[in-house]
Amino acid sequence: MRRRHIVANILLGDGVFLILAGFLHLLATPVARAWMERDITAQTFRSLPVPFLLNHLTVGMLLLPFGVSTMYSAAGVRVGQVWARNIAITNGLAVLLIPLLILFFMGGAFFDAPLFLYMAVLTTLIGLSMLLPLIWLRGHDGEDPPPRMHP
Repeated sequence: MRRRHIVANILLGDGVFLILAGFLHLLATPVARAWMERDITAQTFRSLPVPFLLNHLTVGMLLLPFGVSTMYSAAGVRVGQVWARNIAITNGLAVLLIPLLILFFMGGAFFDAPLFLYMAVLTTLIGLSMLLPLIWLRGHDGEDPPPRMHP
C-alpha cells in the first residue's frame, strides 16, 4: 500500500508539471509570434506563423487534459485500480516518446539550442518519472488487492 501512495504522489506531481507545461505553451505563443515578427523576413512571416502558432496552441491545449488525466489516474493508482495504472503508463510512454520523435523527424540540429535541449531533457525526465515508479509498483500490487469493480 505504501508503494502505491508513493507512485500516486509522483504521478500527481507529473500531472501538475504537464498542466504547467500546457499553460507555458499557451503563454509563450504571443511571445513566439512577437519574436518571429521581429527576427524573420516579411515573406517568411506570411507563411510560417500560422502552422507554428497553431501547433503551439494545440500542444498547449492538449497538455492540459493530459495532465488532468495523469492526476486522475494517480487517484486510481493509489487504491490499486488497474485502469488507472494503464492510463498512467500510456501517458508516460507518450511523454517519453516526444523527444525521440523530435529527434527522429527533426534531426539533432535543434538540440544545439540550449532551451530546446533543456525542454527535451525535462520532457524525458518527466516521462521516466511516470514510467519507472509504475514499473517499481508492478511487482508489488499484491500488497492490498484492488477493490472489485463488480460483484
